[in-house]
Amino acid sequence: MLVKPPTTLKNEEEEPKGEILDFNNPSFKFIPKGIHTWRAQGIYIICKSCELEHAIYIGLDKRLVGIDEEGKPILVDRKDYEKNGFKYYAKKTNKNL
Repeated sequence: MLVKPPTTLKNEEEEPKGEILDFNNPSFKFIPKGIHTWRAQGIYIICKSCELEHAIYIGLDKRLVGIDEEGKPILVDRKDYEKNGFKYYAKKTNKNL
């Protein structure tokens, strides 16, 4: 009886598995909209209105209280927010409750 020699794994290791991505030259272009819909999630504010979800780290010391006319987030210090309350900032940003 003839015994076949074991095949080496080199042939399998040399083949690339999956797609090779070049992160310096992506295949898409992300151009954010002018006005964003920001939502607070933990220590980030996340834009939910763009095709590609993007976020900004705000940390524990800031709080999102609203969005201005240009779609920019209005952030305040957490201590000031706890001291003055939401209604103070709603009046300041002309938002109806």
